[in-house]
Amino acid sequence: MQPVTWQRWPLSEWRRSARRGALFAVLSVGCVEAKRVSPDPVEAVPPLDPHYYDSLPAPQRATYDGADAVVVATLVNPKLHGVLTSLPPIYMHGFEIGFVRPLGGSDFPAVRLSYMTRRPDHDRPFVPWSRAILSLRIVEQTIEFGDAKPGLTVEVARVDAATPELEQALAIALSPAPPDLHLSVTQVPSAPVGFENPFGDGVFDLSVVNRGKVRRVVPRLFVEETPSGDVVRFDEALEIRRGDMLPDFSAGTTLHLPTRPHIGPVRPLELAPSESVSIRVDVKPLHGLPASVGGGRLYYSFAIGPLRTSSFFYYSARLHGPLMGKTP
Repeated sequence: MQPVTWQRWPLSEWRRSARRGALFAVLSVGCVEAKRVSPDPVEAVPPLDPHYYDSLPAPQRATYDGADAVVVATLVNPKLHGVLTSLPPIYMHGFEIGFVRPLGGSDFPAVRLSYMTRRPDHDRPFVPWSRAILSLRIVEQTIEFGDAKPGLTVEVARVDAATPELEQALAIALSPAPPDLHLSVTQVPSAPVGFENPFGDGVFDLSVVNRGKVRRVVPRLFVEETPSGDVVRFDEALEIRRGDMLPDFSAGTTLHLPTRPHIGPVRPLELAPSESVSIRVDVKPLHGLPASVGGGRLYYSFAIGPLRTSSFFYYSARLHGPLMGKTP
C-alpha cells in the first residue's frame, strides 16, 4: 500500500499558492459538483490477487470492516489545525471532500470533516485535491444534554492513499447501502440518576425505512412465518461493533443478539415506500465490563448488512457496571 504523499513549501510559496487557490476556487465551484457525479478516471488495474485484501494489516482491515462508510474522495482545502503534545503526538486535520465514490456502508451528509490520528506519516497537511480512501463513523445523538445538542456527526477513523489496487479490493470486499434504504438509531431516554446517565442506559431503538418510491429488499434481513404471525429476524442480521471510550471500532469486538432456531419458513424482508421496521436493543447484557474503571462514553456501530450507523451512551461503573453482561 502506498503512503499518503505530502509536500512542504516555503512560506512565500504558500502565500502565492493561497492567492492562486482563491482565484481557482471562484472559477471552479461548478467543477466540485461535477466531480461528485463524474469520477476521475482511474488507471486500468490488472486482475487483482484474490488474497490482496486478506494480506492487508489486520488493524487496517478491521477499520474498513467496522466503518459505517468507506469512500474514495478528493480532499478539498485540507488543513493541519494543530498537534496535541502527547506521546505519541496527536495530529488534528480538517478537510472538505469533492467527488465521493461509495465503496461500502451508508450514505452521509456533505460536511467538513475532522481527523485525529497518531500516525507519524500524517504529521503534515494532506495534498490538496489528492485522492484518498476514508473510513468514516456516522454517530447519531438524539438526546440533548447541556451544550450537547442532538445531531449527526461524521468522524474520520482512517485515511489511506487511494491506489487502484486498494480501491478494487475494497469494492470487492465491501458493499454500499442499497438506494433509498436508511438505518437510523435513537438513544432511549431513561430516568436520570444524577449526572451518571445523561444519554440513557445503553438502550437504543433501531429503524430501517424505505425512503424511495419503489419496494426494496433489505439485505440480510428475513421474515419468519410463525403461528403467532410474521417475525422480523433481527437476531440473525444485526451486528453490533463496540468501541470503548473512543469510536474506534477497529479495536473493539463484534456483538450479536441472542438467537433461536427457526420454527417456520423465512423470506427476504421487502419494504414498501415509506414502510419501516424497528427493534429496541439493550447493549448492556451483550458484553462484560469495559476497560474504563470509572466511566465514559461507550460507542456502538449497528450494522444490518451494508446499512450502518453508530451511537453511544455514557457508561457509569457504579450505575451500569453491575448490569453489564447480565440477562435482565
